[in-house]
Amino acid sequence: MPVTYATYSEFLFFYPNTKETEANITSAWLPYGAVRVNECLGDLFTAPFSVNNYTAKQLSIDFAYLGLLIRSRPGDDSVELKEALDGRIEKIRNQGVMIDDDGAKITTPETGLNEIWSNNQPYHPTFSMLENPEQELVDVDRIKDELDDRFP
Repeated sequence: MPVTYATYSEFLFFYPNTKETEANITSAWLPYGAVRVNECLGDLFTAPFSVNNYTAKQLSIDFAYLGLLIRSRPGDDSVELKEALDGRIEKIRNQGVMIDDDGAKITTPETGLNEIWSNNQPYHPTFSMLENPEQELVDVDRIKDELDDRFP
């Protein structure tokens, strides 16, 4: 089953005058939109995106509709939508922020704009690219802190 970020009814909410069948949109155009989103943002964020990622959903709907326009109408009909999509993708790539359904920001650490918090942030990584896995050790300070938390 191909990955999609939106449903047929969500697609129709934004583009109600589409003459394509539900089967074509569901089986061809919505997966196409999802693939385009993954292509554009997959190197910054983990793809496929979660189902509550509003930005991915909206972009995939717009990419699906853009694909329909390019295929079924003269080239000039799709220029505005393509420029708007390119602008949104560029803004996301520059700022590294997407939005989920709850309005929370989803950020990427590659932008340098936000530091992603982690409960093991101050410790040295456990795994590395060493050839010998026996050389990969848990940070001694982390083990001590874990023991102190469990057995005060």
